[in-house]
Amino acid sequence: MYEHYDDPEVADLAKKIEIVGEEGRKVTRIEIHLKNGTQYSIEKDASNILLSTWDNMEAKFRKLTAESLADKRVTEIVDLVRGLDTVENVQELTGKLR
Repeated sequence: MYEHYDDPEVADLAKKIEIVGEEGRKVTRIEIHLKNGTQYSIEKDASNILLSTWDNMEAKFRKLTAESLADKRVTEIVDLVRGLDTVENVQELTGKLR
């Protein structure tokens, strides 16, 4: 994910990007303006990606831990977090995170 973090070409491209917020906007709009005057645009509702739902958080956790934790262990952690109010000792969770 961060393999191009210090890439000079990526840094040059980032300098050309402007993020503009619009009050009341519900969908994401991306516009590309080329030097020759050509313009491209796309709109997409990405609100489901931004919402902190259990499913979104679980998917992100699984993605971030895919290379470092076994799937069975990740499932155990997810189950513990989803049922955190019933966990008698938080060390049960912290032990799985080690």
